[in-house]
Amino acid sequence: MSLVVFPVYAQQQSQQIKLTSGGTIKIGFSTDPPNPNPGDQTQLKISFINKQTNAIQPHIDYRVTVTKGQNQVFGIPLTHVGEEGAVSIPYQFQDAGDYQVTVSVESILFQPITPETAEFSLTIGNKQPAQPKSGCLIATAAFGSELAPQVQFLREYRDNTIMATVVGSSFINAFNTVYYSFSPTVADTERAHPLLQETVRAGIVPLLGILQIAKLSTIENSNISVVMSGIMASSLIGAVYLWPVGLAAFDINLSCYRKHSVYDDYHICNGSDICRTWSNLFFLGNCKNSEKSKHVFIVA
Repeated sequence: MSLVVFPVYAQQQSQQIKLTSGGTIKIGFSTDPPNPNPGDQTQLKISFINKQTNAIQPHIDYRVTVTKGQNQVFGIPLTHVGEEGAVSIPYQFQDAGDYQVTVSVESILFQPITPETAEFSLTIGNKQPAQPKSGCLIATAAFGSELAPQVQFLREYRDNTIMATVVGSSFINAFNTVYYSFSPTVADTERAHPLLQETVRAGIVPLLGILQIAKLSTIENSNISVVMSGIMASSLIGAVYLWPVGLAAFDINLSCYRKHSVYDDYHICNGSDICRTWSNLFFLGNCKNSEKSKHVFIVA
């Protein structure tokens, strides 16, 4: 069996780049396909990069070793790469699992050096991490998505900043009492129904953004700073998540107003006393004279 090493003239954007153990040169590593499975014909793409200029470094003597656990499963002997400064090595992985690719550099521009290595981790097969059983509906919704780092960031903000103050600690304890009275049930339902998880994930995007703004507004770990950021966050959350209620109220009052204009002396609100209350708030000018005029509220 002969090994064919193909020169490569372009680097993949997804490659890992590491400095060798001696700090002399950088090595880039990636695979094609990016997420290989057992049995796939996989290209191990290796590039050598000048650490000063970040340009491709030509004329390198190198070795490659692939191991799984303590066992070597593949390797190539000392090989020279020319002006292209990058190679693509074909290999077919037989088993799924975690591998380590070690690249050793022994000569640069025909000048021997003490061998320096760079090690890269490679996973073969689609290993999906098990979703931890969490009682937090937000963490469950964000698990495995691009929102997960934001949730972790806010968790650290809560633990290191908010909980460090008397006011913040009292608020979090009270909040948790209410939140965890229903959150575990929702979280379990999310895990059983991916569509619900996606829906909740979309719904918490504004919340995470608001909390990050609140974090930036917290200048120091003081009670007053925490209170001010809490007021700001509460106001923004109310504005974002309660606008449907406000829109419904406006729609009901608009309906009442139109009936009032049609029946002239009669202001008719079908529904309940809530409608009349909202109407008084929105159309205070008309309602001030209700006793003097013949305005009649007919409630079904």
